[in-house]
Amino acid sequence: MSALTHHLVRRGLEVTSEHLAAPNDGDHASPIKHIDALPLVILVLTAFAFAFGLFVINYSFGAVVATLAAIEDPQPAVYVPIDDPHADPNTKQPETALEQSAPVTSSLRRTIRHLRASPGGHAYFRGRSLFVVLIFARSILTGIFTGGQATKLGLFSSLAHIAVDVALATVEMGWIHSVISQSSGKRFWNRIPSLRTWPKIAPVVALRSVASQISLVLPAHLALKLIVWPLSQNNSMADPEYNPAADLAKTFGISLLSIGLALLVEVPASVTLIRVAASMLPEEDETVVPFDRSFDGKVQPAVLGGSGKIGMLDAWKTFKWPSRIRLLKLLVKVFGLNIGLGFVFGLIFGAEIGFFGLANKIFNGQ
Repeated sequence: MSALTHHLVRRGLEVTSEHLAAPNDGDHASPIKHIDALPLVILVLTAFAFAFGLFVINYSFGAVVATLAAIEDPQPAVYVPIDDPHADPNTKQPETALEQSAPVTSSLRRTIRHLRASPGGHAYFRGRSLFVVLIFARSILTGIFTGGQATKLGLFSSLAHIAVDVALATVEMGWIHSVISQSSGKRFWNRIPSLRTWPKIAPVVALRSVASQISLVLPAHLALKLIVWPLSQNNSMADPEYNPAADLAKTFGISLLSIGLALLVEVPASVTLIRVAASMLPEEDETVVPFDRSFDGKVQPAVLGGSGKIGMLDAWKTFKWPSRIRLLKLLVKVFGLNIGLGFVFGLIFGAEIGFFGLANKIFNGQ
């Protein structure tokens, strides 16, 4: 989407410059030329609004809330004192477990309300500073590693993306920490752990990156091989024997494969990364949602001779099925919001193009 927006803006500037540089015909100049840029400006602004809407959905809900859902303890130990009217007021009262309400991340609205009420109040864009740093660093390093061909599919490109992710492992862990922890006086660069933690987080980042490449590259290669290349080489759509149902079936099958790989490969790897990174959250940082730092007793603090982090297998095993289902429901909601936003802006784009086309005919007397 960012590439499309960049292209629209660049073309808009080119067209506007050409229009302003066009020679004036004197007093007989047509007024139409002075409003030609208006439709383009409106379309570009609509595209920017669409891009911003996609960013809010996919970052705030698909990244921030999903990260919180991956670490939230659905049944934290909450205690309240028992009131005993006959007890000595100077004596500390015993405590009893309080019935736990629904998890914070059980719904998008509940999560956003909780984040707004938390210290700092950054509900939609938690961790935004480190996210920007991470995106720019990835773009620069990927361009260097791939020789400017980062979007080209292939083994070399995939290996380059994996290498970049592993190189920036501590930056990504810092982003996870900034998302899951309450606001503090730390600057965003202070959230990035020291390089001593890189050997602990790099393997799980590599696992997640490999899973992401598998989920992306395999369906893309199948789509190119089974649909795009035959159409471009044989012009099969012009063939009387061309069967569009076959291509629709291939597209549907590839889409199912992509969704299946995402759910069975990429999501577990991403959850594992988030939980391993969360296990290394500094002791002085408090999480914004209930979080079991011991991971059901699997983590031993480094000061007690333990590793100070959870292993990859235990990170996934301690993510129980109710939490997995809750995360899956969240991802389905995010997918539905993307579809809904695309449908709404599709209607808006269509209406704008139709209106501008009709207006152009009226102004030109057609």
